Amino acid sequence: MPRSICKKRSWKRVREEWSRQDAGVFIRRTLDKGIEGLREEFNRNPRIYDTAKCTVSCRNPELNRYKDICCHDHNRVHVVGANPDEYIHANYVGTEYNPKRFICTQGPMETTCADFWMMVIQQNVEIKYTSTSSPDAVVDIRTLKVNGLNSEIVVKHYHWRFWPDRGAPPPFPLVIRMLEKQYSKQNPIVVHCSAGVGRIGPLVLMQGILELIKRGKDFKVEDLLKEMRQSRAGLVQTVHQYYYVHAVLLEYFAKQKPYQCPLGNRQADFDKFMADYTKAVAQVDNNKSTMSYLPSSDLKTAT
Repeated sequence: MPRSICKKRSWKRVREEWSRQDAGVFIRRTLDKGIEGLREEFNRNPRIYDTAKCTVSCRNPELNRYKDICCHDHNRVHVVGANPDEYIHANYVGTEYNPKRFICTQGPMETTCADFWMMVIQQNVEIKYTSTSSPDAVVDIRTLKVNGLNSEIVVKHYHWRFWPDRGAPPPFPLVIRMLEKQYSKQNPIVVHCSAGVGRIGPLVLMQGILELIKRGKDFKVEDLLKEMRQSRAGLVQTVHQYYYVHAVLLEYFAKQKPYQCPLGNRQADFDKFMADYTKAVAQVDNNKSTMSYLPSSDLKTAT
């Protein structure tokens, strides 16, 4: 019997091809919008805080780092034994693969540090991301042993140190490679910066986009962000962070395996987008309208 010249493709290969096609759709839509289109898109989805949905947060102002960053009641993380409300400024944020993929939280304060580590232990956290500003463009990776009263857990800590105080960093694909290693994790991943909505916002949004593309779902990024903000109020703080999400994914989908989407006649558009991104981010330090936070200590004077 003659051998068939048709080779069966593995399901993995088929899914990779589908993902590549969906990544190509993301590239096309992003390049069609450009930086100016993304600005308009972001501004259509303002950060809105509804204090009626944040009653426990409002009841515990001393446990909040910032006055104007509230914590939703419906999906807040409970820390047993922390205080009468079991309150910590932290929310679950789900993705396509996991309804509790992330715990987005503010950076620990002196009054909440013990509660933070209680949360890590009670949620059996395996991965923790921290985003801060540093002159060194690196990611520190450490393994931490966290001891509780009756248990010990091991946490892999990724300290993302190359995010400037304002604006956004260069679109290194490194962050995507970090995220893609976490698909199989079932326990929540803790992510925090200072307020837990700004620098970590792009990381959470990128993970959501990647999972939707892997599942072959048609979606709009602005709708995904709106949905995620129902879980963590104010997620993705500035338009420059929104630019960053798209710039990193463009770079990744165009050049990294398994995608490596050919740009063809869109190469010039790709180059222009990256140049416009670099220019927009470079101008941030002179932009006096950049969003700022109101520390809780300013409660009496803030209006």
